[in-house]
Amino acid sequence: TPLSGAPVNAGTYTVQAAFAGNTNYTDKTEQKTITIEKATPTIAITWANSTYNTNPNPATVVVNGVGDEQNLSPAATFAYYAGLDASGTPLGSAPVNAGTYTVKADFAGNDNYKDATATKTITIEKAPPTIAITWANSIYNTNPNPASAVVNGVGGEVNLTPAATLVYYNLIAPATPLAGEPVNAGTYKVVATFEGNTN
Repeated sequence: TPLSGAPVNAGTYTVQAAFAGNTNYTDKTEQKTITIEKATPTIAITWANSTYNTNPNPATVVVNGVGDEQNLSPAATFAYYAGLDASGTPLGSAPVNAGTYTVKADFAGNDNYKDATATKTITIEKAPPTIAITWANSIYNTNPNPASAVVNGVGGEVNLTPAATLVYYNLIAPATPLAGEPVNAGTYKVVATFEGNTN
């Protein structure tokens, strides 16, 4: 069955030209075969660096073609990997924790487009915690006056580990830390330090 017009889609085609002849020439038919190759699509990955916030950081992928053809089907499949490239075992889902990650998007191709692959790498930065120190003025009573510190994160994460370390100073000699919680009358400062963790 002949096509209704010139071919558009990828494939191999044959055109036949027929001359019916005239007073001086016999009829004649010729054929020629050509191939329209599949086009190469473009894969646009949208994925941005972020700071850890307890939520997944997902990528979105769109596969576009030529001549304003967009959102080609089938949709691209994609997988996430820890690190700077798409190697090793893929993650089960979009990354949550701080680190460097790579997403690999695969387009399987269709009748008019070749298969294609693209990757993109982003970093989820560590989040800054907050340290809440509880410590009250007191009157000398022979007992130590200890402070307590709680380290909280983002997204409702509280009591982060490791626990903060506490160092006490007498403001009369602020360069030298005390051996422990202050006991005697005086003015003191406590420094709480959180050494950080994965996120």
